[in-house]
Amino acid sequence: MIAIRTPEFLLGFYLNTAASEFPLGVYNQPRLSPVYRFVFETFFPTPSASGNYFFQFLAFFVLAIYVLAGVARRSRRDSLWIASVLSCALLIGYRLWESTWNVESGPRINYFVWMLAPLYALGFVKGVLLVFGWLKRVEWINATAKVKIARLALLSVSAPIVFFSPITSLRFSLDEPVPISLDEIRTERKIVESVSMNGDSRFRGRVAYLMQQPNYPSAVVGRVPLLNDYSHNLTPTGFLFNSDLLLDENTNQARLRFVFGPRNLMIYEMLGVRFVVLPQDFHFDPGQEVLFVGNEIETGSQIFELPDPNLGNYSPTKILIRRSPRDASALLGSPGFDSRNEVIFEDEFPRTLVAASSGEIRTSSGDLRITAKSEGVSILLLPLEYSTCLKVDQLDGGKGFLELRRANGLLTALIFDREIDAIVKLRFGLFENPTCRLDDLREFRRLNG
Repeated sequence: MIAIRTPEFLLGFYLNTAASEFPLGVYNQPRLSPVYRFVFETFFPTPSASGNYFFQFLAFFVLAIYVLAGVARRSRRDSLWIASVLSCALLIGYRLWESTWNVESGPRINYFVWMLAPLYALGFVKGVLLVFGWLKRVEWINATAKVKIARLALLSVSAPIVFFSPITSLRFSLDEPVPISLDEIRTERKIVESVSMNGDSRFRGRVAYLMQQPNYPSAVVGRVPLLNDYSHNLTPTGFLFNSDLLLDENTNQARLRFVFGPRNLMIYEMLGVRFVVLPQDFHFDPGQEVLFVGNEIETGSQIFELPDPNLGNYSPTKILIRRSPRDASALLGSPGFDSRNEVIFEDEFPRTLVAASSGEIRTSSGDLRITAKSEGVSILLLPLEYSTCLKVDQLDGGKGFLELRRANGLLTALIFDREIDAIVKLRFGLFENPTCRLDDLREFRRLNG
């Protein structure tokens, strides 16, 4: 694991997040008393011990039998028992550490519980086998009755596991999204027709829901690109940029998603936003250039169309230098800044720039295909957050790609010479770019002092 740099991958995966770098709320610490509840909720943090869930109590009881049987008899201390005891110690130790947090300082214990689910299952089975072993040794029950009791016991144990276990998927099978036609999508049809990538790989803009959260399932079914993200991987760079320029200052922000506000519409355009959607009762006067489209079918929310979103066609030629993201945000928010013609870098760029004559973004197997032409060295300002996890593969033996740079504090500047046809990929994992997210975090901390 060390050879493939697993610790660095895990550190980067967790630490390079908005939730880790900027804790957004007070953490509700687990209580140490009563002890039985503290221990029980270590193994089943959701629901709590007061939830009256039969499966949790049954599994906890059988697992306890298995662990205590090994304590009582040395012959039962096999490798599985040792692994189970170490896992129990890990969970309880981590839970004790959680009880000291003022803000969320590490992954939630649920993740460790889910990770150890196979071990729970093995220990549970071992516990059941112990019970059956005891039944086999009871002499005052005849063989026929033992078989009937065993069958009844197996049915009694397996039914809760299959239907009531908190980790089973059967209860949620009916909640899986069902493909529907575009006519049935509850998102305003104008949005779907204008930006949906269902059958059209071109990036034609995205949608930003302001002062509210979108209907994520409808957007997914309609293949509607959103600015609103709901992810553990929201970065501290993104949080800082959005909090400076876009987030609603009067709304409490959640750890895994942002609530955007109706300000700096030119920044939304720079991020590729074509439509902004606001609550029905929210008074909004965006100015003459922003077009009121209509209201959403389901919620009545107001829909506005921005005139000139960045679809991969922004090709600025004037470079401005700002050494920190906060300074870049201050310049971006100033009235005279024009992201179509100006770009902010952290360092000098020695080449003379010309504007690209064309630029287009398409999706290709989950990656972005970028095509553009120009009369010299040009920049395409991509509406994509910059990361060292990005890599570029040129197609058809092309040689036009020069480099990727962070631009405007957040975005990716693709610099090329005369012509580019390339795939931009975001790759990170145990076997590819395992350290890049940790590198991003180090760069963030360096730039923000």
